Amino acid sequence: MRERLRQLFDLVDPMPAAVEAPVDFGWERLEYVPEKVRTRGATMTFSLGKRVVHVEVGVVVTGLVIPAVEEVEVRWPDGVTWASVDKCGFFELDDVPRGPVRIVIGNAATGWFVR
Repeated sequence: MRERLRQLFDLVDPMPAAVEAPVDFGWERLEYVPEKVRTRGATMTFSLGKRVVHVEVGVVVTGLVIPAVEEVEVRWPDGVTWASVDKCGFFELDDVPRGPVRIVIGNAATGWFVR
């Protein structure tokens, strides 16, 4: 069902070229996990196997990576930055521009979301 809906949106409102430009480099996809309980602010959770990434988007981008890694990569159509992850899995970035972004951890990446 979700794939059919995605195809319909691609047909009716195709992705702008600026967003399509970044290449995926064959990353595995961290799948979005719909939240059953609403929380304040824009929060998203992604998972792939035992890897879970919880992201909160606001004035800064903050997140939690389980299990913890050394750093996360945040990409947008014409740039990239990295954030150190502490031993508990927390990270924070304040230099991410508004617009489409994705988080890359090792060989896995989230889908694009808008900051």
